[in-house]
Amino acid sequence: MNRQTFLSVAGASSVAGAIATTAAGGTEPAQATEIDAANRADFTVRIVPANIEVAPRQVVRTTTYGGIVPGPTLRMREGRAVTVDVINETDATDVVHWHGQIVPPSVDGVIELGTPAVHAHGKQRYRFVPKPRGTRWYHSHVGMGKKAERGTFSGEFGFVIVEPKNDPGRYDREVLVALHEWDPQLVTSGGHDAKRLPSLAQPASGMSGMSGTMGGGMTDMAMLEAEYRVFSVNGRALGHGEPLRVRTGERVLLRVLNASATLSHRLALPGHRFTVVALDGNPVPTPRTVDAIELGVAERVDAIVEMDRPGVWVLGSTDAEYRKRGLGIAIEYADHRGAPVWHDPLTLEPWQYQSFGRAPHVGSKKLDGHYELLLRQVMGTRNTWTINGRSYPKTAPIVVEQGKRYRIAFRNMSSMEHPMHLHGHVFELASIDGVATSGVLKDVVVVRPMGRIEIDVSTYNPGDFLLHCHNELHMEGGLATTLSYRNA
Repeated sequence: MNRQTFLSVAGASSVAGAIATTAAGGTEPAQATEIDAANRADFTVRIVPANIEVAPRQVVRTTTYGGIVPGPTLRMREGRAVTVDVINETDATDVVHWHGQIVPPSVDGVIELGTPAVHAHGKQRYRFVPKPRGTRWYHSHVGMGKKAERGTFSGEFGFVIVEPKNDPGRYDREVLVALHEWDPQLVTSGGHDAKRLPSLAQPASGMSGMSGTMGGGMTDMAMLEAEYRVFSVNGRALGHGEPLRVRTGERVLLRVLNASATLSHRLALPGHRFTVVALDGNPVPTPRTVDAIELGVAERVDAIVEMDRPGVWVLGSTDAEYRKRGLGIAIEYADHRGAPVWHDPLTLEPWQYQSFGRAPHVGSKKLDGHYELLLRQVMGTRNTWTINGRSYPKTAPIVVEQGKRYRIAFRNMSSMEHPMHLHGHVFELASIDGVATSGVLKDVVVVRPMGRIEIDVSTYNPGDFLLHCHNELHMEGGLATTLSYRNA
C-alpha cells in the first residue's frame, strides 16, 4: 500500500515558531505581476463559467476554477517560491484570495488593500512563498453581486495543500472533502418566526439558536439569510457522485473544508469516529477523538478515521434536511455494494475549540496591546453590521507595530454566529467565553451568539490586512475592519 506522510500532531508550538520566524522572509519576494509568457508558471488557474450538474436534472450555472468544483488541488512545498497564473475568462473583474497563507497585501487577494485585480478577460501572475504548511484553500474575494452569485456563493474555490519540509507522521489515504451549497434565495427572517439554522454555537448566556432576546434590552430583529435548494460534497449531491472507496484497516486522513458562503455544518460517519489532528491546517496540541466534526464558514478540519466498519455508509450532515438536499457522500468499503446507510450518532459532544488546546501558562506571554471589538447589527435594518459602531470601510483600523503581540477580543452582541477571519496571519486562541486556552492556531474563529472570544496575534507580516466575518452576507453588510501596521 502506498503510504503518504502527514504533518506531525505533536508540535503546534513549533508551527507557531516557524510562522513567526519565516512569515516575513523567504528567498523570493511575493508579488502580483503581468504574466510573462516566456516563463512558465508552476500553476495556472482559469476562471471560467461552467454548468455543474450538482444533482440529477439540477444544473447550476456558475463560475469555477478550471470548469470543475472544487477547482484543481494545488500542492505546494512549504518555503519554496511558486508562481501562479490566473486567467480570467469571464466578463467580470475578479481576484483570488490565498486563504490561510502568510503573504503580503500585494498577493493576498483584497483589491482595495493592494492586490491587483484580474480584469475581465485579463491575466495576472502571483508569486509568493507558500507558508505555513497544512490545509489551505483559494477562493474568489469579490462581492456577492445582486443575486448572490459571485464570491463565495460561486463555484470558485479549491484546496491548497502546503506540504511540510519534513513529515514524520503517516496515514494510508488522503481524502479531500469540500462542502458547498447552491441556488441561494435571500430571505428575511427574524423574531420567533426565524428559521433556526444549524450552528456551531452552544447557547451562551441563555441564548438559544439563531433568535431570541439579546442582552442589553435589544429585541429580536429581522435578519437577511440565504436558503439553498441543493447542497453538495465535492460538487455533487448525495447519491449523484461517485462514492469514496476505502479498504478495511486503512487510516484515512480527511481534509474537510467548509466552502459555504453562510452556513456552519456538522458531519458524522455512522459507526466511525474522527481523531482531529489539525484545525485550519494547523496541528492541534491535543488531538481528540469525536463522534462528529463541526466547521464554521471557511474553517477546515483534518481528522484521521480508522476504517474498521465494513459496509456502505453516508458521511454527511447531522441535519436531516441538509442531507435530504444533498449534503453527504457515500463511503464504500471494498467488496461492499448497496444503498449507503445513515443513522444518527448516539452522542454528540459540544464542539469546543479549547478541548483541542492546552492549559495556558500564566504570565508567559507578554502582550503589547489590546483591542475590544463589539459586533452588532444595526436596529431597523436587515443586514447592516458594525464593529464598534461603524460599518466597513468606515471602521476604525486595528493599528499594530511589527514584532509585537496583541490581544483582540470579539464580543458578539447579536443572535447570529460570526466566523471571523484574519488575512495574512495565523492567530492563537486565548479564551472562549471566559475559558482560557492556548496552543490552538487558526485563521477563522466562530464567535457564537452573545459570545466572547479572545485571540492573540503576533505581528510578523507588515501591511494592511482585512479582518472580517466570512459569512458573505455579513461581510457585505459591513462586518469588517483592517489590521494595519504602523509605518509599514
